[in-house]
Amino acid sequence: MSKIAVIKPCEPNPCLHEGTCNTIDSKNFRCDCTNTGYVGDRCQIGIVSTPEIQKLKIGIASEVQFLQARPSKALLLSIIAGETITINPSKNLSITFPNTSANFTITVLKAGLHFLSYHLSGPSKSDFKLPEKSVFLVKPGLSSRLDVFEKHFLVNRELPSGKYSYQESSLFRCNVTFSSTNPWQKTGGSIVTSGIVYANSIPLALLGANLSNLVYVPKRVMQGLSQKADVTKESEFDFVEYLQHDSFPRSFVQRFNKLAPHWFSAAMAASSFRFSIFNTMSSVGTTPAFLASSVCNGFPLQNVATTAFLFARVPSEIIFSQRTANISEGFFSCFAVDLCSSELFIGLSKSNTLRRGNLLLLKDMWQKGWDLEVHAFGFWQNGYLPKYIEGISWNGINTFSFAPFEPRIWLRGVFRVNSSSTVIGALEVSVVVEGELAINLTSLDDVSGKLT
Repeated sequence: MSKIAVIKPCEPNPCLHEGTCNTIDSKNFRCDCTNTGYVGDRCQIGIVSTPEIQKLKIGIASEVQFLQARPSKALLLSIIAGETITINPSKNLSITFPNTSANFTITVLKAGLHFLSYHLSGPSKSDFKLPEKSVFLVKPGLSSRLDVFEKHFLVNRELPSGKYSYQESSLFRCNVTFSSTNPWQKTGGSIVTSGIVYANSIPLALLGANLSNLVYVPKRVMQGLSQKADVTKESEFDFVEYLQHDSFPRSFVQRFNKLAPHWFSAAMAASSFRFSIFNTMSSVGTTPAFLASSVCNGFPLQNVATTAFLFARVPSEIIFSQRTANISEGFFSCFAVDLCSSELFIGLSKSNTLRRGNLLLLKDMWQKGWDLEVHAFGFWQNGYLPKYIEGISWNGINTFSFAPFEPRIWLRGVFRVNSSSTVIGALEVSVVVEGELAINLTSLDDVSGKLT
């Protein structure tokens, strides 16, 4: 009798660097590279994690910084820095198995933006991808000059408004008024500016913009930052002060508040501890992959291409109907504004959820046994959500059919409901659902509206 060979695609393990093999079918598998320090379809590409460096002061050493990697042998890392930067104990570091990190400190003698590049060598070099540059900010020392906020009477440390306007209707489904602090120019068929840019008063870029492509691209932002690295002109001093006080995300959130209902507000902390390139530009439209991996994922947007996204990394406070969520600096938050319809959305990390709220309609839900942990929400001025057209719903007591409706508020999070019955003794049922909640109000100012 012939034997039938059983094919097991995960035997032997095809995943490298201790990746976990998961069988899909008799011929296919998927490698899980979680916590290996490697990525790729077989966990074959090593990642060097570089530090997010705090905002420094001239001549004062940084806190200890770490380069992290998991080489199978030895990985040598050389730090390439400018003449005014001192790296201690050495610019040449190594990580040798089984160690996973090397540490150093930075001291800088000049204010402005600074960059660290990296070079890899050693037996494990071929396993690793060259890391991107690190960028960090050194704050100017005390000076007799007026700071940029005093000079322009910017009492909230926001950005100055743009005085050069440009009307554009061909790029979007509506007319958009762009403005900039510097003049607009036509270059090779594109409209460009080097100033601070706004669209319908929403801040878009701190480093200028090309209207033919307003999608956030980290490499392009890094190139723009490198041109501002030498703080010798008055305009460069101003730019550094905007970065120091996180003026770009601060201005975006201030504009967001003006469009939001009166019972909502967001506020930035005085300034963040670390510099982040995400705090220099919003993105009009974005790639599906980037959106899927961010806290903006899942927004029921009418049109991604006309939506300005701010992926902020600053400590802030969200107040939703008198309930507060504090966003720690280490977490992203997402603010999104549709330039054509003024639809507004916010996404929070799951570590910074809003618990409950103070709307009467939500109080009614709590009394029926509901509890909410909200990590994303949105507002519509003119109710629009095509996917909520019909269905069956449960209000905590009964199921019922609902007709098509246009909600004003959208929430996403974890919803818990406890329901008890006296028919069969003391039976109690607890259900936990992660999903979406749509709320219909007469208007966004009607905080006593009813749940639909």
